[in-house]
Amino acid sequence: VQLRMKDAGGAEMLRAAKELVPVCRAAGVPLIINDRIDIAVAADADGVHLGQSDIPAADARKVLGRHKILGVSCKTEELAREAHRDGADYV
Repeated sequence: VQLRMKDAGGAEMLRAAKELVPVCRAAGVPLIINDRIDIAVAADADGVHLGQSDIPAADARKVLGRHKILGVSCKTEELAREAHRDGADYV
């Protein structure tokens, strides 16, 4: 499940993420937070999906550690290879 709340404030999105984490875990489904690595970490979500205008994948991987899922949106093969090199689990 990917939580996308483009127009929500941080507090609202964090509340939603914290509500979804146990539901998703109970169902055996990972919860990925869209664009907001801070929310993903604070809610202990399973990972984050970042766009090209978000923090770089290499920096995100340092914040998340190896045990969390990191996805990156890529529009070109070159960007996909770079994201993979920088630690993305999927593009």
